[in-house]
Amino acid sequence: MGLVRIPFLTADGKEDYLDYELLDHSLANKWQSLVKKTYLLGASYLPDLTIHGGNIIPVAELVSRIAASLSYLTPKFPEIYREDIFTEFRSLKPSADQNFLNLAHVFFEKAYHDAFGDKGIADPEMGAQLRTLNTSIHQIESSYMGNEFLVNSRHSLGEIKMKIEPAEYALFHPERQWGYLYLNYCHIGESYISVWLNNYPVEPVPQTELSSDVFLSFITEKVIESPAPFLEWLENHYGKKISLKEIPVGFAPIGKISGNRTHEEFREFFQSHPEMGRRIIFSS
Repeated sequence: MGLVRIPFLTADGKEDYLDYELLDHSLANKWQSLVKKTYLLGASYLPDLTIHGGNIIPVAELVSRIAASLSYLTPKFPEIYREDIFTEFRSLKPSADQNFLNLAHVFFEKAYHDAFGDKGIADPEMGAQLRTLNTSIHQIESSYMGNEFLVNSRHSLGEIKMKIEPAEYALFHPERQWGYLYLNYCHIGESYISVWLNNYPVEPVPQTELSSDVFLSFITEKVIESPAPFLEWLENHYGKKISLKEIPVGFAPIGKISGNRTHEEFREFFQSHPEMGRRIIFSS
């Protein structure tokens, strides 16, 4: 299928690459086509990576980022903010509390839709604070990973998307494998697995589109240990029995890493290369 070279930068701008072999299926083809199309529009990947797990960013620092973002955002959305709930955050230990994270994410979703809904608000600082709030919530949720980790990209034209066809739902898997490149979840909301695992008080938003954004997995994780409780939850949600192949449950792999670096070498790589380069390189 071809080689994908993903560039990363040190703090002083030195570039190095991670190489992936593209998988031979339609979603990998669509993603490659979409990224190349955005390049023709002058787009590129943004330098700010989001790293989940790996003990690369301390949880206490992530808690502080959430507190700072809420301090900025809550006065701007008084109809959403509930002081009696969110001030409880000040007394939480750095490990945080999942119920609070759920509430904070609901606040993020509502504030995002209010700020960037049909009309949209051209406020870069508000957008940055909303992104920090969202990513920090998910980074704390990922702290259980220990030394294993995920790396998320961000594209300057991430809003340009392609449809995922129902026949392609079978390419999704409810587990993440070490060394694979995956399509990123590109919707505002929570996937089936996130809603189920974290008991989010919202309706799941299935991944029916793909964007240029991807994530790199350096974790082996069977997210659904036993399918029976999840299938029962799906049946209650839909009112009928649902096969995992009928809906996009989990993660869609599009590439597999090349080379022989060890896991610890990859951790050290991202500690020394905290930014992403502008353009992924494709070669046959």
